[in-house]
Amino acid sequence: MYLAKKSAKIKVQKSKKTVLISSVLKPVNDTRLYEKIGRSLTKHEYLDIHICGFKSSIPNNQKITFHPIFFFKRLSIWRFLSYWKYAILIIKVKPNIIICNTFELQIINITYKILFGAEYYYNLEENYYRNIRYTSNFNRLFRTPFSLLIRLKEKILHPFVTQYLSAENCYLDEMPFIKEKTTTILNKTTPTPLAISREKNTDKSHFLYTGTIAEQYGIFNIINFIKSIHETDPKYQLTIIGYCPNLNTLSLVKKEIKNQSYITLIGGEQPIDHNAILKHISQADIGIISYINNLSTENCFPTKIYEYLHYKLPIVSLTKNKWSNTDILDTAILEFDFNSSIKTIIDEINSYDFYTNETPKNIYWESEEKKLFKALRLD
Repeated sequence: MYLAKKSAKIKVQKSKKTVLISSVLKPVNDTRLYEKIGRSLTKHEYLDIHICGFKSSIPNNQKITFHPIFFFKRLSIWRFLSYWKYAILIIKVKPNIIICNTFELQIINITYKILFGAEYYYNLEENYYRNIRYTSNFNRLFRTPFSLLIRLKEKILHPFVTQYLSAENCYLDEMPFIKEKTTTILNKTTPTPLAISREKNTDKSHFLYTGTIAEQYGIFNIINFIKSIHETDPKYQLTIIGYCPNLNTLSLVKKEIKNQSYITLIGGEQPIDHNAILKHISQADIGIISYINNLSTENCFPTKIYEYLHYKLPIVSLTKNKWSNTDILDTAILEFDFNSSIKTIIDEINSYDFYTNETPKNIYWESEEKKLFKALRLD
């Protein structure tokens, strides 16, 4: 009887599994791939975790092996010639589980899956079809045929995907063929130890733009707005911090802010360390967004919003958005349109009582982590 009871307490040792998280353009220290998915998976000690991506600073995390094997201009022949590096890496690492968010690596991943029996999870962070077709990142002549080719490829390879991990609820409607095997894992924020350092009685003169710097995210509307507001009162300033993947857009941004000492650009050419972005969020007076009406982003919920909510950063949007009525925003955001006068906007911002209620509880990654473990059958 004693032996039976003792043996019942013995913990079953799970067999070691190797996980490869990969991307072409996302850096190895990417917020979703590393800070959320990667670090969450380290809670399972039997997993050997590898992250492959664009060259960036390597996080100090001994539980994860990093492979910064990609380094090229966004639209470059070297981008396509570098895929052999990934093919060599995947054979070397021998993953049991592949989590990849890049359509370009699909054929390599699926070929490996067929040959060696790995599970393949497509981490869907963007709708590539819409992003290519409806933005200015590609030549106008090639947008439609290239986007259609990408969608055809996704549909043909769909049966080989174990499951999709969708970062947005809207992708299930935009890509109905993935519905039957998709888990939505939102890009909610992870709690950070940074304290809020902005003054309680601030006059909200320091605006902040964070994240990807792109035309469809309204960067030029925001710059023009700050120029106008600065003419009204010189105390107003803007900090732009983020990465700009389109060199033409970056060149125009630099041109627009040249000799404008009240507008500061941090980053641009290279991805910015996420902790640096969070530090600016904790110190700014107000976050500003201005999503342009574009089919590539019209249904998406900006990841930066979760971070703004965590730090109770007041939010101003210069455009009306589909997602603005989300319950978690409550009194955190003020929306305007281009017909509003500068004086009207400033008066309302300064008189508005932001965050009259407690910080929403459903903005954190913890709830998504549970769904991740369930999707990967790790719970």
